[in-house]
Amino acid sequence: MVLATGERLEVVALADDPPAAVAAVTEALAQETGTLAADIGAQSFHYLGAEAARHLFAVAAGLDSQGLGEPQILDQIEDGHRRAADAGIAGPGLAALLRAADVAAARVRAETALTEQPVSIAASALLVARDVHGALDRRGGLLIGLGEMGEFMAAELIEAGIGNLVVAHPSAARAAAAARRLGCHFRPWDELGDALAGADIVVAAMGTGRYTVTAAQVEAALKRRRREAIFLIDAAVPGDVDPAVAPLDGAYLYDLEDLERVALAGAAGGAAGGEADRAAETAAAWRILDQELAAFLRGPGEGGDDIPSEARRRRFEAARAEVLAEGPASAEDATRRLIERLLRDSEND
Repeated sequence: MVLATGERLEVVALADDPPAAVAAVTEALAQETGTLAADIGAQSFHYLGAEAARHLFAVAAGLDSQGLGEPQILDQIEDGHRRAADAGIAGPGLAALLRAADVAAARVRAETALTEQPVSIAASALLVARDVHGALDRRGGLLIGLGEMGEFMAAELIEAGIGNLVVAHPSAARAAAAARRLGCHFRPWDELGDALAGADIVVAAMGTGRYTVTAAQVEAALKRRRREAIFLIDAAVPGDVDPAVAPLDGAYLYDLEDLERVALAGAAGGAAGGEADRAAETAAAWRILDQELAAFLRGPGEGGDDIPSEARRRRFEAARAEVLAEGPASAEDATRRLIERLLRDSEND
């Protein structure tokens, strides 16, 4: 299975000869990208056995993302598995591994508050956006790059009713794929200046280690907009937006730490308590992952279609806890959502 997002390109594989598989994957990536295999190897890493499973569990739970706990990665894992299945290269062993990762991620969502961080950051972004622009239904948005946190924020803007959102990325194919996922449009990369001038809200999520959005670009966009405000969210680590943008008249630049401070300002405990709580929740999440990894490794190896009763019970319990964690609901509504979730999971088996 290939897992490709704005922050990662990973291959998850089951093989009788892992070192040979690593070499084969490296060579395939080299051929696909026109790069020397030695260069690919020098810029990549690999895990084997239990370490590989633990890494996949961490990715599924959002512990390996820029925004800890962000939920977008689960949809991307599901998409990668579906593509692998359509290509005829996803067997029962991979399915068993992904089921275990999904259970681990569900427990992290249900038993810790870790997933509240990206949600609260997105809520803070919406709060600032409305402070700057008022109602969002007639406003335009621009997603630059495809980082996981950036896509999550873009999805939240769409959910909040933004009038129009477009995606821009150096790869037209990846921009088109993201636009399909989000249900919006995309623009060619060479039209980035026009896209900036037409955007009221910009989410930058390239994460290349260099500034994608410069002060000169934003200044030119503001002049074309006659100084009508632009709210820029730098969702990349390291940042995508040149800090020199912040002093520009009409530019409102916030990075993830700024938005986290907005969230903490509205919550009890202040910044210090928030950081301590996040560290505690992260530690709790890793304990859950290690518990689920141990349970998986005690299981029938590569799995198959027969899921042991204990594993099935853990999956059902994780689904129940996840439904309860979504908030207060009547018994009828909670039961309906639980049934839908269990049916969906069984269809994915």
